[in-house]
Amino acid sequence: AKLFKVAAGDFRGKAEIRLQRGYGPDTLTLAPTGDVGDVVDVVPLDDIISDVERPVMVKIDVEGFEEHVLGGMNNLLKSMDYVMIETTEQTHRNVVKYLISHGFRLIDIRRHKDKDELRFNSLFVKRYEKG
Repeated sequence: AKLFKVAAGDFRGKAEIRLQRGYGPDTLTLAPTGDVGDVVDVVPLDDIISDVERPVMVKIDVEGFEEHVLGGMNNLLKSMDYVMIETTEQTHRNVVKYLISHGFRLIDIRRHKDKDELRFNSLFVKRYEKG
């Protein structure tokens, strides 16, 4: 395993990590810089991960930042066999559409409530052409 001291996103830049109220004491989220807080570099995963061995699975649990993380891994998704992702009510539909458009199919979904918000844990598998 290799660790990177960056946040994954669909742009290169900086973002502030701050506590997101309403999700619990351990939930952090990214926000545009400007307020006082811990600032981190944001990079697309495509820029830091290029060589992977199959089978490959990625687990994404980023508290509402799912679309940004996926947007920064278009090339990497071509090498992925499985994507496990937690989404919110606000991001779920767009994430499902995005992954289907990139050759995945939804094979399992689990719903649960976190505080007052519905969350979805979804497992996608790459569709392969026969032949």
